[in-house]
Amino acid sequence: MDILDSFRRSATSDPRSSIVALKREVARPFSSAKKSIQNAFKKDKIEHYISSTNPAQGDTVAILVAVPKPRTPVGVLHNLLREKHGGGLVKASLDGQTVQVYSKTNDVWRALIPTTPLCTTGSKLLEVQLLDGRHEDLRLDLKVCKRDFATQSIWLKPSKSNLQRSEEEHIQVNSALSSTTPEQAWSGPFKQPTRGVVTTEYGLRRYYNGNWAANYYHRGIDYGAPEGEPVISPAGGRVSLVGFEDGGYHVHGNCVCVDHGQGVVSLMMHLKSVAVKQGDFVETGDVLGEVGETGLATGPHLHWGLWVLVQQGVLQLPGLRGLGEICELLLLLLIDGCIPSRACWLGVRAPLRSESAGEAAPVRDLARLLLLDPA
Repeated sequence: MDILDSFRRSATSDPRSSIVALKREVARPFSSAKKSIQNAFKKDKIEHYISSTNPAQGDTVAILVAVPKPRTPVGVLHNLLREKHGGGLVKASLDGQTVQVYSKTNDVWRALIPTTPLCTTGSKLLEVQLLDGRHEDLRLDLKVCKRDFATQSIWLKPSKSNLQRSEEEHIQVNSALSSTTPEQAWSGPFKQPTRGVVTTEYGLRRYYNGNWAANYYHRGIDYGAPEGEPVISPAGGRVSLVGFEDGGYHVHGNCVCVDHGQGVVSLMMHLKSVAVKQGDFVETGDVLGEVGETGLATGPHLHWGLWVLVQQGVLQLPGLRGLGEICELLLLLLIDGCIPSRACWLGVRAPLRSESAGEAAPVRDLARLLLLDPA
């Protein structure tokens, strides 16, 4: 009635403007309803944090995705079914290759995306889907940059110059490194697994007895330490493999794999002795064995490889960098990262320290950022 009264009052003075005004008044509630419907179906952007979009060869990229709580009972049921039977709420891929994503907390999921010294440089498309029906797909351009790695010449004793991996050794080690245990077993910072200085850094390329090792790079960090020095577990996990030199492990020597969960596995090689058995659960600091020179080794040392699983059994090692530093991946593992809206951005905080088997050693060049869960 108000609209018609307004129309009658104005019609006597200006009929044209009255008609326009009437159309405007009639259309207003429909316009409001249209906007409400559009807003109801509009999808939100995925709230996320990514450690780097310009990684260098050998770096590991971490992406954290916030998963909001469902608004309705139907949403709760949808998410539950997705998690239990649909492969998870969050999906990710890099250039079309599936990347495993794990639930970190109830509302944060995480994917670790490693690169290697041999991976191709250039742009790679990272795609992330939050399958709750409320979010747009996320597309990010990762630009992998070239990094120069040192080279080294190794001269092996005649007794070790012709050592080759046995088929059993190859199959069993690859199986252990391919773990996809969904639960995270570690808590707190990873420890340096033995005393000693870094003698060989990650990514180094080699000549063996004067011959260039094509498609080879050093897949871990070597610690020079006396024979018999204890080797500890850098973090919690389950012993997924114990191998022995006299059992056919000609290259790895006596070795132990610890499955830390969510695709992260430690491999300790060249041990003199082993103090655990397959299936044991170990805590941070538990003794795994002793430093030795079994397998393909030129002297007593510990080789620590930290592996991250890439989908379909393709294994790549993250960028471990030496001189006592723990790699960027370990920073992402040891600090319970969150999404910026729930976290504190800190450029510099209290000095980080990496605890060795006996004493704390400073960690340098670790954190471009620290993301801490709110207490």
